[in-house]
Formats: sequence, structure tokens, C-alpha cells
Amino acid sequence: MGRRSPKRAGTRTRRIGKYSRSKMYHKREIWAIKAKNGRVFSKHEKKLAPEVSAIKPPKFYPADDVKTPIANRRKPKPTKLR
Repeated sequence: MGRRSPKRAGTRTRRIGKYSRSKMYHKREIWAIKAKNGRVFSKHEKKLAPEVSAIKPPKFYPADDVKTPIANRRKPKPTKLR
């Protein structure tokens, strides 16, 4: 097996990144992409999807779409007696 490359940006918790927005801007080298295209991202035209006549049922039941709680690894310390 080949060696896996590390993630570009790890996460602290769900929805909170490890690096700031400006740090990720430079890590992803967006400044270089914009410099190549005249300070703008390149735009692509959206293709029209063919119309689907039959209505598809949902892939999952709503009950299966519940988010799992964030794991709490904090170990409580015993209280101090006064």
C-alpha cells in the first residue's frame, strides 16, 4: 500500500477548523490560482440536467439522518475536600 498524505486541514470539532480562514487561503494556494486568471476564479457554465419524469423515493428514512453527538473525552477529576 502507498503512503497516505496527511489532511490539508484537520478539525478541532465538527464545523471548527484547525487553521484560520487566511491560513487556509495560503495553504490551498488560492492566491496563485487567482493570479493566473486575472484575480478571479475561472467560471464554468452549468450543464442542464435531463428532466426525470418519475418521482424517486428518498434514499434514507428521516430517522437514519440523525447526527451523532460529539464525543466527550474529558475525564472528571475527583473533587477536593475543604
